[in-house]
Amino acid sequence: MNKSTYLLFIFLMLFTACDKGETEIVVPDCIKSLIGSFWFCQGSGSVGQYSFQGQLVYLFDPGNCGADMTGPIYNENCEHIGYLGGIAGNNIVNGVLFSENAKFIKKIWENGAFITDD
Repeated sequence: MNKSTYLLFIFLMLFTACDKGETEIVVPDCIKSLIGSFWFCQGSGSVGQYSFQGQLVYLFDPGNCGADMTGPIYNENCEHIGYLGGIAGNNIVNGVLFSENAKFIKKIWENGAFITDD
């Protein structure tokens, strides 16, 4: 093998072995169970994963078929910690504005199906 072929081979090996820094997001079984019984508006319901107050939380957004519907929020232990929306447009969870203190990580479920990175 000549030098240039050898260098090309090493370069390709390095490129294909790169980790893009993506980590698999694991959804707790109890959240999966809650999703299984979640009522949502056909065509617009979703569940998003957020980082909030030092924990992972899940916002269950029922979609846009009712102006006064609320989106419950559960922590990773499936404890209900609050809700967003509703007729009053609530945005406070655990005493703070959710929109300013939560960091969106990923949408994990939408319109009846889990979202995969495949």
